[in-house]
Amino acid sequence: MRMSSVPQTLYKGLLIIYYLTDNQIISWNNTYDFIVDRLLAVRQDIVIQDISRSYTISLLQPIVKFYAYSAYRLCESPISDFDPVLNKKNLQECLKKLLLIYDDFDYLQSKIGVLKDFCYNQEEFEILFSDCRQFFEALYILFNLGDTHCIYRGLKLEKKWRTNLVQNSIKMSLCYKNGNWIRLCRMMVKLPPLLAGIASLHLPEIRRKTLEKMSIAFSSKNLSYPIETLQKELLYGTKNELIFDCDRYGIKCSQSEINFIKTDFDKFSKLVSTRKEKFVIDKFIDVKPSFVLKSNTF
Repeated sequence: MRMSSVPQTLYKGLLIIYYLTDNQIISWNNTYDFIVDRLLAVRQDIVIQDISRSYTISLLQPIVKFYAYSAYRLCESPISDFDPVLNKKNLQECLKKLLLIYDDFDYLQSKIGVLKDFCYNQEEFEILFSDCRQFFEALYILFNLGDTHCIYRGLKLEKKWRTNLVQNSIKMSLCYKNGNWIRLCRMMVKLPPLLAGIASLHLPEIRRKTLEKMSIAFSSKNLSYPIETLQKELLYGTKNELIFDCDRYGIKCSQSEINFIKTDFDKFSKLVSTRKEKFVIDKFIDVKPSFVLKSNTF
């Protein structure tokens, strides 16, 4: 049964559904499948019922968060249980639509001089629009790390929307684009939990490129690189994870050191799969999924 097409009821129904994410008896894969079907109905109602921009924002924000959280939460799931490509497509579509509505309000404000909406009182609208926007602007940049269009969008935002969070996301994307991997990792650990989870999905590629570059820069038959230092720099949770990646790419290492030889690196090896990173797991300790999805700034 589809939920009521009344915007307020749609929003309340959405929040009720999100409480299902706290259920520890049902697997998260099954919970995901159930919720995704309901979200599709909500997204269809937004279009069919021609819901106002402000109510569309209130619906799209938690929807985007669900897809983003699922991208991290289910990143280790087999393709038979979770399709990351389809989830990415849904996240990208909803996020772009949300940002377009933000842009519509910017245009209206430039014409009438006041950011106002008639479906909410001014205080509610400020919380809905102003307090949350920086998070989703940053999410767009970090989800598409290194993308020129996303960087450009962030740079041309009005100053009031280019908060520290957005500016740091732009810097991280530029680091990714310019190959400054270590600085990128140092900034990643300082992100809020959900943004850190999304950014961490890029770590397999970041680590591969770093190891390849270090295989050339630190190539030596007599010298070695401390494994603990690299573990910390590339945000590995354990030494074994780093050793596993080195073995995958043909790099010789022990429990204490890594021997980089530029001819050893296997450029044709398959990229290591994404994994839940310890520094992100620590950020989510004792935090219920429903709180993540409903919070304005998490």
